[in-house]
Amino acid sequence: MPISPPAGSPPPLSRPQTPVPPPCPYPGNEASYTLLQNTRRQATAAHGYSSETTRNLIIDTLKAKYGVPPHCWQVDVSEAFHLRLDVSLIAGTGAGKTWTFLGMLAADTTGEKLLIVVCPLNELQRDQVKRFKRAGYPAAAVNSDTWSKELREDLINRKFRAIFTSPEMLLEHHGLSALIRTPSFTENVLGIAVDEAHTITLWGAEFRKQFAELERLRACLPLHIPILATSATMTPAILKDVHEKLRIRPEKNFHLNLGNDRPNITQIVVRINSPNDFSALDFVLDEVLASGDPKDLLRTLVFVKTRDLARNVWEHLNSKLPAHLRSCIDFLHAGRHNRAKRRVMRRFRAGEIRLLVATEAAGLGLDIGDIVRVVQYLVPGDLNEWIQHHGRAGRGGQPAIAIMLVEATAFQLIKKRKRRRKKGQKGLPASVGDAGGANEASSDEDEDGGNSANGEDDSTSNEPNGRPTSDQQGADKGHDAASAPASPVTPRKRPLELEEPSDVPLHSTRNNDSGSEDEGDDGDPDEDEDDTGGDHELPADIDDTEELANGALAPVNLDAGDDDDKEFRTAMRARRSVPVL
Repeated sequence: MPISPPAGSPPPLSRPQTPVPPPCPYPGNEASYTLLQNTRRQATAAHGYSSETTRNLIIDTLKAKYGVPPHCWQVDVSEAFHLRLDVSLIAGTGAGKTWTFLGMLAADTTGEKLLIVVCPLNELQRDQVKRFKRAGYPAAAVNSDTWSKELREDLINRKFRAIFTSPEMLLEHHGLSALIRTPSFTENVLGIAVDEAHTITLWGAEFRKQFAELERLRACLPLHIPILATSATMTPAILKDVHEKLRIRPEKNFHLNLGNDRPNITQIVVRINSPNDFSALDFVLDEVLASGDPKDLLRTLVFVKTRDLARNVWEHLNSKLPAHLRSCIDFLHAGRHNRAKRRVMRRFRAGEIRLLVATEAAGLGLDIGDIVRVVQYLVPGDLNEWIQHHGRAGRGGQPAIAIMLVEATAFQLIKKRKRRRKKGQKGLPASVGDAGGANEASSDEDEDGGNSANGEDDSTSNEPNGRPTSDQQGADKGHDAASAPASPVTPRKRPLELEEPSDVPLHSTRNNDSGSEDEGDDGDPDEDEDDTGGDHELPADIDDTEELANGALAPVNLDAGDDDDKEFRTAMRARRSVPVL
């Protein structure tokens, strides 16, 4: 027998005709959800907007494409963007930020609007294009290599739902920048999404200045077009700078910070004897050497700082393997030929390569679900790099491990800093950097030697004027570093391994040795499509210096430290010949 409600109880609430979905707040993001809720109500009052209809459309579309529904926060971000709120999103590597891009397109009922995605690297552009095509959305990478009259006509005729391009193309390229300033083109733009938005701050200051000038897009686009900035590594200072550069106003910003913790990744720090202690990496081969079966080699990424290290580490590990197992490891850096890079990445994705030694070229945005181990060889430039690197592991949700091999000199630096602080003397900056690793920077020579891991020539070719071709132009930290002696000095943050379009001025005086064309391409048409990799140049390396709190640089105090600290002062004086930028 049903129980009657007590006398005087209010009648049950009737379901509203257009129910507003309950907020899905995450700790610390309540203000953003209040903004989203208020914007929903305003849109409903103004033109009968239905939040339930929009959200169901996003959920049903993505579930139909991938078999699983999106997370609540992914729908929230897509809906906020649909309501023309600017969005800034901090979520861990592998959290599913790309789904928010797809959700934005799903919410567009016209089926014609164009999403412009700003990507820092051409390899990332190519990867995203393939992902969008698999989801059923026509997409294209737009850069100096792919630009043509046909591509321009396709853009004008609205054949794409998403394009992936760089700040240089949007702001400086004669073709695309002209389209961005054309009202008939911009009226069809759904919005701008800036992927890996931390690069606006980290790269925009000195290396790729167009990143810091993305605010110019606001002057080209209608005021109602929203901008999304997303990254796994935006500190409060970087986030503030990104908001300023993109002109994201707090009163119109749906900011969602989910953190970047990856609970399925176990992080371990191991001390090694020296920066040249390659034997410290031998443990990655234990399983495969015991069984002789390449399938027993755990899917592993080994990150190093320079091209020389990538080659040397690969050669060391290769020497430990019998001949029939050597094809299951390879190395990758931006200096290798485009065909070689595509071949290596294709084989690594397919599982034919089980272990890849890589510089930053493979770090940003790499999404391979079955990598279960990441090894960082030597201390990275900063914590952002480490987060990006170890985030390549466990992207399928499986347990994974991330190991940082730290050179002994990094610990010595910490001890010396503590001693100076105890004596009231000025110490070095708090961040531990490339301590003792200066001797690992590669020379101006192309250490690749013209041979790939499989005995194929993957070196680059000459241009008549001596300028590196777009295939040559890669980027590795430390590639241009002078052969200064090893020194326990914390370096200034160096640019990551980058790619800068060949049609913008170069910022490097680096030499590139010539070589023959790579002949290892297998002719896969899918790989040759949208060939956009390796067309950027890295600036000359910045010398290790002490960075002050206000951002200015000053020479290191050679008189700091104990009287018996001769090794430290000797190393510092030896660096006087290196110019301080």
